[in-house]
Parts: sequence; structure tokens; C-alpha cells
Amino acid sequence: MLGCQQITTLCDVLYDQIVYGQYSLIPFAPKDEIESFIEYGFARTRREDHVIDEPLVIMAAWDWLDQNGHFKILNILQRGIGKHAPRKNGLEAYLAFYMRKVFERTPRLDDVFIFRKDFALRKSTDLSWLKDPFELVIVSTAAGTNERKISVVTPSCGPSSNVGFLAKTDDDVLSWISENRESYAFCFPTETVGPDIFFFVRSKITQGLLLVAVQAKHYEDVNKQVLVQGVRTVTPSWFWKSKATTVHVTQKSSHRLIQPNFRTQSQSVDEVQPLSGHASSAPRFYRALAEVEPLITVRNTPHPILRIFASWPANANIDRTLESQNYTKKGKAKSQAKVDEDSVGIDTDNNPLAMLHLENFNNIGKILGESWYMNDTEQRVVVFAKHFYLLGHLGELPAE
Repeated sequence: MLGCQQITTLCDVLYDQIVYGQYSLIPFAPKDEIESFIEYGFARTRREDHVIDEPLVIMAAWDWLDQNGHFKILNILQRGIGKHAPRKNGLEAYLAFYMRKVFERTPRLDDVFIFRKDFALRKSTDLSWLKDPFELVIVSTAAGTNERKISVVTPSCGPSSNVGFLAKTDDDVLSWISENRESYAFCFPTETVGPDIFFFVRSKITQGLLLVAVQAKHYEDVNKQVLVQGVRTVTPSWFWKSKATTVHVTQKSSHRLIQPNFRTQSQSVDEVQPLSGHASSAPRFYRALAEVEPLITVRNTPHPILRIFASWPANANIDRTLESQNYTKKGKAKSQAKVDEDSVGIDTDNNPLAMLHLENFNNIGKILGESWYMNDTEQRVVVFAKHFYLLGHLGELPAE
């Protein structure tokens, strides 16, 4: 019989598996507890690791855990939304589940995101696809072939049991873009890349594919420097390059001033050197993305990426990244300090930029709690267990 601590461990392992594609017990349990899981049939030894990866065991465990509200997936996500570890962030995990669910209804992109005004005004011209219904898709290549496969993620199925994949190296990220043989819907890339989340969506009108790059910020307020740095993390020309800021303490004041390490208007982004050891990663990334077809068309952008700055609960007000005027409404010149503060935030990249539609995000989040997670624990997330049933390996499907 599993004890309370073992139940919590089991829940943590299954959650880690679904969200990040990891199966190991080692980070969560001491040696004696791992032995208990093996004894009870929950875990097995695989090479030098101890894992929980048997479909029937996982499905049975989720069905059992779902009887206790403390262990429901939504409750776990909500409890962890404010937690931030070097590679695992609660808001990022919640956003992945949210995007998986919200795109089931094939919404218009401008119902999910609020686009910066210069991009929003182009909906009637080259960005008319902002009004198209979109669906979440998985772009993958079957093992042993070079044939590209596009799979739609629906409410009841998908090609993978896992929502996301936690990349450990640059090659992992590049493999997700170019092959994704395990069919993960979301990639949590390494910190050196820039974005927190990658995923693909597809227009139901044109069938054009679009890579989405998300930066997640659990902030009560987003100042100008945080916004500019965050936008750079999802801007392709800054991938695998430093977006850091340096904190300086002035001699005349005890206040700490943020001095952004941002380029000036006359400085090219190409002058910023790639991070040490990552010089070849960005070119390989662009080549891999170029092979994904057909991509959405964006003027002056060969391989479009939708850039998302997703802050919560703060409103990011991404229009602040447009070039600001150096004069006030009354025609008076701003101080040079104010001009410099505004000018560092200029974003001239041609890839569309948007922020999370906070009103819809909050409202849909409440609906999820009532209808999806509470009544359908896996959201068919552990779909491979269902697939095993459908393939006849485990017998008939249980009654819904």
C-alpha cells in the first residue's frame, strides 16, 4: 500500500512525464522509495535509470489520483504557477496546457493573442491570416523516413502522450524542429535559445504553418526593460545571443538603476556575437525551419515566427516597443534621459509580435477548471494508454 509521501511522489513523476516528457523516478524519490515502486509494479529499471513508463500503470494511476482533488492536474498546475526553477516554470507549464486546450476550438489568433497595433492594422492586407481559425498541430518525421507528417491535436487524441518536451541541449531543440520523432506538441528549449516555449499552429483556411515562440513572465508589473528583454528572447535574430541587462549602483544614490545592455538605434543586431559555443545553432535552426512547409507568409520575413510575450497577471502593453516620439503632446521636447529610456525599447523586427489576451486567458482558465480538468482528468493527455486499448493490446475500451 502506497503511503502519502509515495502518492505525492507518484503524482509528481506522472506530471513531469506529461508536461516535460521525462519518466525518471530518481529526481523525486530516495532509493528505498524507488524500491517500493518497483515492488508494487509501478516502476521498472531501464539501463541505469528507474522509470514509470508502462501505459496501463500510468492510466490506472491517473484514474486513481483523479479521485482526490488534491492531485488533479489543474490543481497541480495552479499550485505551481508561481514556482520558478532554472528549467521548469509553473506559468510555462500552465500555458502549454492552456494552448493545447484553447486551440481545440480552432480560434482566431486575435482571440488568443492581442497583436501590437502596427501588426493588428495589417489584418486586411498581408496579415489577413490573423482572422483565420487556427489549430494546434505537431510537425514530425516518422522513424526511418524523411516524410514530414502534420498531426492535428484534438480533444480526444494526438500522436504523443506528452504535452511537452524539455530540451537539454541545442541538438534537442534542433531535432524537435527538424524531426520530432517522439511527436511532442510543445518544446521547452534550453535557456541559451531565448524563448520559453515553441509550438506550431496551422491555418484552417490556407493550411499554412506558423511557429510560435513564447516568453512567459509571472509578473505583477512589466517595466520597459523587462518588456524589451523579453521581446528579444522571442525574436529570431536574437536566438542564441545575449539579451542580458546589467545592474549598476550609482555613487550619488542608494537606488539601483537598471542599465540595459541593448543596442542603440544605429547598432545592428548582427553585431551582437552568438553565445560562446553556440555559433552554429541559429543557422541550423533557420535551415530546419525552412524545410517545414507550407509556412504562413509574412512580408519581408522568409521564415515567419509569431512572437508572444505572455505576462500574467500584468498587462505587458507591447505597443511600448514601437518607436516613440521625442516630443510630448504639447510639443515640448522630452528630457534626454527620457528619450534614451524610450529609444532602447524600439523593436523593428518584421515577425508579428503579440501578447496574451488576458481577459480571454482568465475566463477560459475558469472554464477549464469546471469542465476539462475536473471531469476529464487526462484530457486524454495519457493518450497512448488509450491507443493501447484501441490497438487491442489491453482489451476493450472502458466505458466513458
